[in-house]
Amino acid sequence: MTEATVKKIPNLWSRLTAKVAADAGAALAQTLAHRYPPELEQDGKLRTSADRLSRVLEGLYAECKRDLGGNRPGLLARARLANAFKWGLIERGYSKAFIDVATEGLVVSLSKPAASAPELERAERKRARKAERIRERASGDAPPRG
Repeated sequence: MTEATVKKIPNLWSRLTAKVAADAGAALAQTLAHRYPPELEQDGKLRTSADRLSRVLEGLYAECKRDLGGNRPGLLARARLANAFKWGLIERGYSKAFIDVATEGLVVSLSKPAASAPELERAERKRARKAERIRERASGDAPPRG
C-alpha cells in the first residue's frame, strides 16, 4: 500500500474492521493497477514476462504483510480484504484468470504466519548482496565468475 493510504487510515492494521479491510483491499488494487496496468494484459494475453508479473505480485503481498506489522488478520478480515481487492481489480478491467490468481495469492500470503525478524534481516542482506553483484556486472567491475 502507498504511504498516503497508511496516513489516511491511521493505525491501519491494529483494528481491522470491515470498513478498514475494504479500504485496504481497494488500496491494494489501486497499487497493483499502478505497478501493473490492466492494459498490459489485453484479451487475456500477457504482454509482460511471467517473472516480472510474479515479482510485482509478490512485492505487493510482502508490502501488505509488512503493513500488518507482524499481525495476521482473522478469517473475516482476510475475506473482506480479498473481496474488496478482487472487486477493485474487476472494476479496473483485469481478466478473470488474472484476478483469480492475484486474489488467491493474496489470501495465501495473508494466511501464512509472518517471518521472524532474523529471517527478514537475512533475506534483506541477501537481496542487497544480489543487487550489488548486478550493479558490479553492469559497470564491468565484477570479478570473473568461475
